[in-house]
Amino acid sequence: RGFGVVFHDVVALLLRRGEPQLTASNTQINAVPASSSVARDVGIQRGDVLLCFIADLYSADGRVVAHSISYFLPGHFRFRVVRRVGQA
Repeated sequence: RGFGVVFHDVVALLLRRGEPQLTASNTQINAVPASSSVARDVGIQRGDVLLCFIADLYSADGRVVAHSISYFLPGHFRFRVVRRVGQA
């Protein structure tokens, strides 16, 4: 299970509108213990490990147009990270 649905919906809406033009998302990925409220929402024990994604979505002019914090249960998702070096 994940809590990234709202962020995904925002990105989909912005992509459909075409404005602002989206250029990048910067995401930090950390393993964190579940707080009481998140654990209750996900159906796990407080302190169980979750993957926490903290993301900022950027427009072509460098503005942050969306910020999100999403939690994922390890073992339920597979993520692929693409890292670019030099000019894109």
